[in-house]
Amino acid sequence: MEKNTSGITEKPKSLIYFLRDLHAQEANVDLVVQSRERHGVIHVRKGEVISANADFLHGNGAILSLVKASDPELTVTENDTSIQKTISLTLSQIHKIVSGQKKTTSPLTNAEEKQLLHEAKMLFSQFHLKLAGQKLITILRSNRFCYPAWLWQSRIISRQDYIGKALDEAYRWGNHDQEVWREARKIRPQLDGSESTVKRCFFCWSLVSKQSGLCPHCHAFLIISSQPQSELLKSDDLKYTIALMEEAMKLEPSNSRVAYSLAVGYFNLKQYQQALKFMRLARKLSPRINLYAKSLTLLTTVAKTQSGGAPTVDRQKITTIGSGNRVLLVEDSKTSRKVLSMLFKRKGYEVIEAEDGKDAIEKCQENHPDLIILDVILPDTTGHELLPQLRAITHIANLPVIMLTGRQAAEDKMRGLSAGVNEYVTKPFNPEKLTNLVSVYLPNAQPIVSETAAPPAQKTPAAPAVEIEKEILPPEPAIKTGPEVGKKQDDFDPDAKTIFVVEDSPTSRKVLKMILKRSKFNVIEAATGKEALTTAEAIAPDLVLLDVMLPDMTGYDILPKIKKMPAYATTPVFILTGKRAPSDKMKGMLLGSNEYITKPFNPEKLLALINNYI
Repeated sequence: MEKNTSGITEKPKSLIYFLRDLHAQEANVDLVVQSRERHGVIHVRKGEVISANADFLHGNGAILSLVKASDPELTVTENDTSIQKTISLTLSQIHKIVSGQKKTTSPLTNAEEKQLLHEAKMLFSQFHLKLAGQKLITILRSNRFCYPAWLWQSRIISRQDYIGKALDEAYRWGNHDQEVWREARKIRPQLDGSESTVKRCFFCWSLVSKQSGLCPHCHAFLIISSQPQSELLKSDDLKYTIALMEEAMKLEPSNSRVAYSLAVGYFNLKQYQQALKFMRLARKLSPRINLYAKSLTLLTTVAKTQSGGAPTVDRQKITTIGSGNRVLLVEDSKTSRKVLSMLFKRKGYEVIEAEDGKDAIEKCQENHPDLIILDVILPDTTGHELLPQLRAITHIANLPVIMLTGRQAAEDKMRGLSAGVNEYVTKPFNPEKLTNLVSVYLPNAQPIVSETAAPPAQKTPAAPAVEIEKEILPPEPAIKTGPEVGKKQDDFDPDAKTIFVVEDSPTSRKVLKMILKRSKFNVIEAATGKEALTTAEAIAPDLVLLDVMLPDMTGYDILPKIKKMPAYATTPVFILTGKRAPSDKMKGMLLGSNEYITKPFNPEKLLALINNYI
């Protein structure tokens, strides 16, 4: 080891011993350290190691990296200028830590570490997390004290225990780094161990709920939303991440996920033109991703609204404005629309019907409803996506909206309420409760009383939906439903309701038949898809119970085929299956099932649902 000193001439065996000599002499010096892999400066005041810098490393990480360097060359300059303390380790601790480290056969240089770290950041920002992790591991195997690598490693990890360990390493060696401090203070309290793996915000890397679309820390939306941006938004976090993503996008211009994330980032910052630019790019790069298409539609609407360019409305087309009793029904099922229309007209409401999202927008632009009843599953969109488009029409921006749907999961209800609906009602519904709920928002409607109605002094109960349906639906075609059709029916009752059970398991069919027979239902059975379609052509049941997994085809294949048969156009179909995945349920509902029931089922609940429909 060579040295150029100012009054210090002892030749040390290593850098740590040289620092000990300086400590004994209470020296005030600056040491410039230069080796093959490392270069930096160590500041010693009154013999104490106060501060160190090694390129992009500072504090503990810098001093440990320099002491670990092999065969350094020192240049020593006397200097007693006061300097801020950035090192929290004593010489003994430094020696112990470095002594316990295995020697690296071919350590990375400062420049190589810096380059690998930059590449890892870019890969991270391109969502190539595995590749980014490999780069970081290469750095840490060479130099455990490179705390920025630990920091970025903690952002890649999804397991809570590993996140904590990586943060601890970053904090220990990056003791004086402000970014490390902020990250540790932010993330550490979030590591409660409630879930082994977690979802991360891609703007500030906080832990977020797997179902959440909003970060609880930086208050940024993680998807394009119709909700107003939070006043608590931590824009500095977003600007930092957006800058990284834009740099990453230049390196990989075909990455649609980065484009989408940039669109969401600029959306949060209310820079809508930039958001639209990247959202259109994401859509162009990945035209088959439905999320991008839906997000572009919603973002276009939100951008127009926020910039004062909401959809224009021809006021001459609007009929009576503010009548106070006009209900818009947005529902794709013709039967459901007729039932609801009859129900509300009897209560004195004027009803406008729309069968899909496009129709609903046109009806809103041409009319002035006072309340909207909105289904979730529509042929061309969903209620969640349609609502912000309706809200963008100026004269109905603040109308009450009741979401009426067969989707009963808590997360569906939460999504509906967060989208801005006033009420969330699940099917099958109680007609009286629904009309009472509507009357809370529209109290001025006058019920229509027929000539045969009971005297005013008597309270006439609301007619159940099934009775209304019988009044408005045409009589069923004369199709045979007797015991000679389908499975053998020894006790077929021509006056009872008939349920068609499509189930391949003999045990399940036997259980269902026993439950249904006890409730006085006729039961016709089919064990395969082919048998079900053949039998369906010859009968007109009142309700169908359809399994998904059959020997020759799936219930998803059967459902649209029987729905095309005239006798089944308005027949309720329940999917009864052991498949519990949300995607399976969504598929069933989209194909037209009225209910999706998972096995094992509660017999009482099943019968209650059946009775609500028939």
